[in-house]
Amino acid sequence: MHMKNLANGAPYKRTIDLKGDVTKVGMMDSTKKSQPTDITRITSQNAEAGQVAMRSSLSATQGDVLLNALLAMRQIDASSGKVLVGGDWTLKELECAREFNFELPTGLPAAVTRMELAVRNVMGVRHCVILVFNEQTGLYNCLGDLARMQGPVRELPNVSDGFLQDLLETDGEVLQAGFSQEGGLCGLVAVAGKDDGKPFTHKDQMLLELLAPYLAGKVARFVQLRQSQTLPYVQGAVLDLAARLVTAVDQDAIITALLETFVHRLGFDACQYVGFNPENGFGEVLYDIRKPAGNLQTAKVQSYSHAGQEGKRRTVREFSNLVGLLSSMARNRFYLHLNGKKLGDRSLSEIFGIRSIQSALLLPVADVATGEIRGTFNLFHTTDALISDEAREIARESVQLASQALSRALVLEKALAMASSDELTGLINRRGYYQRFESELERARRHQTSLCVALIDVDHFKKFNDTYGHLSGDLVLKALAELFSHNLRKSDVVCRFGGEEFAILLPDTGLKSAVELMERVRQSVEKLQLYGINGELLKVTISVGLAEVNTRPKASARQSEISEALAIADEQLYRAKEKGRNRVCIPCDETGATQQAG
Repeated sequence: MHMKNLANGAPYKRTIDLKGDVTKVGMMDSTKKSQPTDITRITSQNAEAGQVAMRSSLSATQGDVLLNALLAMRQIDASSGKVLVGGDWTLKELECAREFNFELPTGLPAAVTRMELAVRNVMGVRHCVILVFNEQTGLYNCLGDLARMQGPVRELPNVSDGFLQDLLETDGEVLQAGFSQEGGLCGLVAVAGKDDGKPFTHKDQMLLELLAPYLAGKVARFVQLRQSQTLPYVQGAVLDLAARLVTAVDQDAIITALLETFVHRLGFDACQYVGFNPENGFGEVLYDIRKPAGNLQTAKVQSYSHAGQEGKRRTVREFSNLVGLLSSMARNRFYLHLNGKKLGDRSLSEIFGIRSIQSALLLPVADVATGEIRGTFNLFHTTDALISDEAREIARESVQLASQALSRALVLEKALAMASSDELTGLINRRGYYQRFESELERARRHQTSLCVALIDVDHFKKFNDTYGHLSGDLVLKALAELFSHNLRKSDVVCRFGGEEFAILLPDTGLKSAVELMERVRQSVEKLQLYGINGELLKVTISVGLAEVNTRPKASARQSEISEALAIADEQLYRAKEKGRNRVCIPCDETGATQQAG
């Protein structure tokens, strides 16, 4: 029976020459007679043979033949009967070769699990962790974190026993051994907790160092495998977001899609969208999302973008000092990575209003056409876990998509405004009002906020036209449109509903607040000083009907809630006229009592 010596090409020959119960191994040379060789003299050759066998990726059959041949050796010298010291380590190295003689699974988590299992089997331990050195950061990464391809990656500034005990979740003794591979790869493996409960010895340390080169080959393969999977992973995440943005036609939907992606898919603990206010140069937190302590999927985006939410916005004054830098970053598609707790002399938590920020990623959003800064997406970790390369790349590409989507949404919004505006007053017309009603209802359902609708009629307008003429009537309508727009919030939607009727949507407003708001508007109209085309003083009053829209999520179409709310508001408008006009009416309360103001 012959076998090639993988170290130098000479074939092994198992001899049948037995003395007692001892087998000898001879090296066969084609020019010399084969002579039995003491096992202690071929220990290093066997070790090299085992390593070469692994590097050559022997088939299972070839590996078994080699191992069976070598394991037939005994650790006792045939002539002297002494224990041969090298024989024990030969068997240990063969055990390493056998344990690491496997194809690495293509799934990254499974690959890490398989490598750790091989280490535990050889060492006879319960706990194992593998670290690789990151040349870019100068820190160590846990192989298990890298295998997840998403979420935070722990980075260790050093590999002291204390750090390793935390990783291994033990307060006992820890053994570690370094490894390296051609191409710059280096790292270490650490183990703890022997299966037999005994303390570690110097032999255990030697055994860990013995297996390290075998592990290095597998880790190198893992790194290659991960690199081959990183690009498809990044592309997949970006394509999923792009599919969501296709159906997102307004700012709310676009920003919500991004923030949910950053928390649910990339594992950030908190995220914000900070809009730039050109009037004062500061930033304002318009949207945010924070990871809850329990189920991650319950994290929801909170919006403060509507004027009714101005009081809840957080001002980021440092934004004014960063506009120039952010503009340059946006042009070059860069981001600002803050690996620490401070920006200047202030803590990140103090600036952004989120507790315990440890690291942050700031990604600027610019207008595609003008290049002007619109705002920033701010992504935070509140633990010591830093931001992975994959997360940074996905976030960067996602914000580029968002910039384009927001610019398209703005163009679409302007086009719809032009097609949906009333020529006389400049307000949106009935068609545009229904479109806005649907979007505001959807937003109210998504964020679980209130929504009210008001219908307004100019009192005795027909008689007014007959008395002062239609041109004076047009002056009244334009003056009322300007008064409504001036006295209401930016988020409120004012519409010329038809003739002398106006309709107003009041987002983020309950019925009680809506009554107070519309009563102030009614009083402003009552005090309005208007003059007709012939200089005559025009006295104008309005009647208002109010209703609260049902914003509870339900399976029925949105049109039913819109029609129902408008019908109730119209009914209250009719009641206001019956009661003498110049008043605000709302539905009866639970006792049946009529509520009205004015």
